[in-house]
Amino acid sequence: MDNSETYNVYDNSQSSTYESNGMPFSIAYEDGSYAEGIFDNDTVTLAGISVKSQEFAEALNVSGTLDIDGILGLSYQYQTVGDEVPLFFNMWAQGLISSPIFSFYLNPLELESTAGGELILGGIDTTKFQGSLTYVPVSIQGEWDFVLTSVVVNNQAVSTNSIAIADTGTSLIVGPYLDVQALNKEIGAVDVGYEYYIVDCHNRSLSSFPIVTFTIGDKTFDLSALQYILFFQYVNYPTVCVSAFQASDSYIWILGDIFLTRFYSVFDIQNNQLGFAKSISYNEFNPVDPDLFPGSTSTLILTSTSTKKAVTNAANSWTFGSKIFSYQLYIVLLLYFSNMRNVKTKEHSGSFLSLSY
Repeated sequence: MDNSETYNVYDNSQSSTYESNGMPFSIAYEDGSYAEGIFDNDTVTLAGISVKSQEFAEALNVSGTLDIDGILGLSYQYQTVGDEVPLFFNMWAQGLISSPIFSFYLNPLELESTAGGELILGGIDTTKFQGSLTYVPVSIQGEWDFVLTSVVVNNQAVSTNSIAIADTGTSLIVGPYLDVQALNKEIGAVDVGYEYYIVDCHNRSLSSFPIVTFTIGDKTFDLSALQYILFFQYVNYPTVCVSAFQASDSYIWILGDIFLTRFYSVFDIQNNQLGFAKSISYNEFNPVDPDLFPGSTSTLILTSTSTKKAVTNAANSWTFGSKIFSYQLYIVLLLYFSNMRNVKTKEHSGSFLSLSY
């Protein structure tokens, strides 16, 4: 696809600080998308900070469509395509920031009236987390790899001493196939294809879902059901509850936005360490369909007809929570709903897991 048809395009002829490079680049992503083009050198300004002679990739051809103009990588130099020095590392080397750290606060709420997330280059926002930060050393200076001490659910350790990364570019929590399969079994999730899992929120109470505990260093980080279950809705069909734990063929755990919306994260390039602390938004949740989790008394389970209608409208067919879903999951659920056209549910069950064909 010609990116000039869709995106704001960089034009080096309009820049007095452009330095010719011209080396080709090509990069492929795990979801099958790709970008290719050439390397450029220019002054790059972000949040009022101007980095001189920054090498970056100018995409001349990309697959698919995105609603962004580019991607800012924050990994180590080892992870770059052309061995270029990443932007943040140059910020620090050129003395443009006061501290060699960047940090993320991600807001879990999807309502348009709420503020979004926050990226700080060169500092930490202490108003965005509770308590103190827990630091863990980087084990591999690539994608900020660190040791994930354990993942425990129902007092069962489904993973111990694994390699993990914290990635804002990943929506879900992704882990090795056998580990995630065991985890999803413990929470009662069923594999529906593409390594996605569905749980029964229509017949189970909220309290029946266990806490999932990640231990990093000597600190535990808990996720409850409303933090690891995603709700997907299609017009005239019951809400589908999807586990946020996705299996992969990799040996690495990826703590994506499901984790990072609940825990503030800090990345330190001088001490080569990551820090985590409970976010101020840890206990904030999006509205939940009142037909879910029978017998639950949580104030998060909405009950009025008008509120239910508002939740349905917020869903807007496919968009409730869709920002964190991949195209693969969209296809899985599309096929699922298509199959339901020929499904007759058991009387009054209201459950997508209690179906007869």
